[in-house]
Amino acid sequence: MEAQIRAASALAKLAELDENQVLIVEKGALRPLGRLLESDSMEVIRAAAAALANLALAEANQERIAQEIGLGPIIALALSPHLQVQQHAAGAIANLAFQNPKMECALCNEGALAPLFDLAKSGNEDVACEAAAALANLARNPDNRKLIIDQGGLEPLLALALASRLEIQRQAARALSNLSISEDTREAIASRGALQTFISLAGSINLDVQRFAVTTLANLSQKYSVEMVDEGVITPLIKLLQSGQEEIQMLGTQTMAKISNVDSNRVRLIQAGVVPVLISLSRTENEHIHHLAAEVLTNVSRAGGLSQSC
Repeated sequence: MEAQIRAASALAKLAELDENQVLIVEKGALRPLGRLLESDSMEVIRAAAAALANLALAEANQERIAQEIGLGPIIALALSPHLQVQQHAAGAIANLAFQNPKMECALCNEGALAPLFDLAKSGNEDVACEAAAALANLARNPDNRKLIIDQGGLEPLLALALASRLEIQRQAARALSNLSISEDTREAIASRGALQTFISLAGSINLDVQRFAVTTLANLSQKYSVEMVDEGVITPLIKLLQSGQEEIQMLGTQTMAKISNVDSNRVRLIQAGVVPVLISLSRTENEHIHHLAAEVLTNVSRAGGLSQSC
């Protein structure tokens, strides 16, 4: 048993290096690793799961892992009572699904979602973080988004988006941003009291969290701009327009453009002081931001209080 633990631990360590991951699989390590996952020793399983998660990082290994070990046994690891096994199982699922549309669908079809939802509710931050990352990767696939919503994934992700640990926030915000891409999931997101969560995240000190939150708001603004304004989105958006970060400014002006399409929002935008900020942005060298800022100015001018010459 000790020999198995040492072998699996050594394999996990070697697989931390990118240059070793494909070579290890080419040398035939997967089937013995799969047998270790069936061990009676939790320490052997833990070490083998860690190795598997690392090997799954290499795109060239992902199909072979599915064929030689199977997705079912990997998903089953997420049901383990051992926290580190849970963490490595969620990490393996996240890595297998990373920018791999075939795996994204296959993992959901094999039943990965329910265990991941449970792990996302874990009191252990490392486990919850890996689960959020896995759900974010699975939510890249259009076929998975409604499944995640319908099977109960929204609530744990909204809770994780407000976690104190920044990396958990980032992964949860990324998952929610991906979910908001599809029109058929936006209603569920907007109707669960989630708007305030995204408005809060838009003020994060972390640029990634900001970007994912504003992307979500931009997606939701196509239909829910009045509700967003009622929830207080204008002031945080104005701050983002002044951030100096072009990507954030572009997403912010895109959201403002949708908001300003609704007549009842225009006076509220003017009253919040958006006009001088937009005039400044309309002079930027970034053509897209310039165009969007000018579009918002044109829209708000229709509410009165702003001359067309501006």
